[in-house]
Amino acid sequence: MSEIEALSRLKDEFEEKLLALKGVVGISVGFKVKDGKKTDVLSIRVLVKKKRGKLWMKLFTPAHMVPMEVGGFPTDVVEVGEVKALILIAAEKKRTEKWRPAPGGVSVGHKAITAGTLGGLVKDRASSKFMILSNNHVLANSDMNTGAQKAYKGDKILQPGKYDGGKEDQDVLAKLERWIKINAFGANEVDCAVALPINEKDLNPEILEIGKVSGTIEPDLGMKVRKSGRTTGLTQGEITDLHATIRVQYPGGYIVTFKEQTLTGPMLQGGDSGSLLLDLNRKLVGLGFAGSEQVSVHNKISKVLEALKIDPVIEETPPMPPPTPKPTVKMLVTITVDGKSESREYEGEEIKVEQQITPLEK
Repeated sequence: MSEIEALSRLKDEFEEKLLALKGVVGISVGFKVKDGKKTDVLSIRVLVKKKRGKLWMKLFTPAHMVPMEVGGFPTDVVEVGEVKALILIAAEKKRTEKWRPAPGGVSVGHKAITAGTLGGLVKDRASSKFMILSNNHVLANSDMNTGAQKAYKGDKILQPGKYDGGKEDQDVLAKLERWIKINAFGANEVDCAVALPINEKDLNPEILEIGKVSGTIEPDLGMKVRKSGRTTGLTQGEITDLHATIRVQYPGGYIVTFKEQTLTGPMLQGGDSGSLLLDLNRKLVGLGFAGSEQVSVHNKISKVLEALKIDPVIEETPPMPPPTPKPTVKMLVTITVDGKSESREYEGEEIKVEQQITPLEK
């Protein structure tokens, strides 16, 4: 078992107690930051809405404060602000327009929402049909287990999204196929959904400003990553936290718990929900869905693919061309000795002729 795995188990053991502390919104595993600089010391990171000063902390008893260490590992209190499922804000114009074929990174949305981001192209494991991937709260209208169903199979998916001018009579790109219902009262691992295109020719397998997906990879601390989203376009960052349990605010006032999340620095803003997170080799790492001014939250892509029973559409490596055969040559050799000639024909890919004449002694 690796040190990160051991620390993750320790986090799971103590997270309920730590999450009960005032102001704590999440627990994760990451490198400790000291004096504003990342160290190489692994720690249990306690994510808080706002850090308090030393004078303020004197009002609390030790039982109500984050301990200095847990199970022999140091803790690190990290201010992340209020983490929300990212709702729309203004975007750069190009990505909010109608795209046919539509690539990843552009505006999309359920007919009842404003707009989010089309993550990318995936393939259904059972039928091999192409589909588009994004969040539940982008394609399925934040459908939860709260009693009132908010989305149905076959609902219209607009590109661009409604906020960006998408209309039901002319901009339907796909129809909602399936989604993972959000559990408002328990733990979640994914916020994801897929939709079937009206016409597969209307889909582009590339992600805007990134290109085609080359594979998948598990997240790792310090990994350099990037995303392409409706609102902020192409942004780059670094994975800061693994195995995070974090509380996310959803429309309707619901505070929803997510486990096993990957955190980066601030890479997402409202309308970027549904953006795929990739490493610098274009391998899928996660699916972005929430954040604040200090942090962005991403589902692990392996959890998303398994939950929806889909696979990413991977860039095909062109086959190596067969070696070019050398041309076959033919040579006719005639040798004349004392007035008598003898000819012989040779054929092959390469013919070498060496000549040596040695006078005989009389």
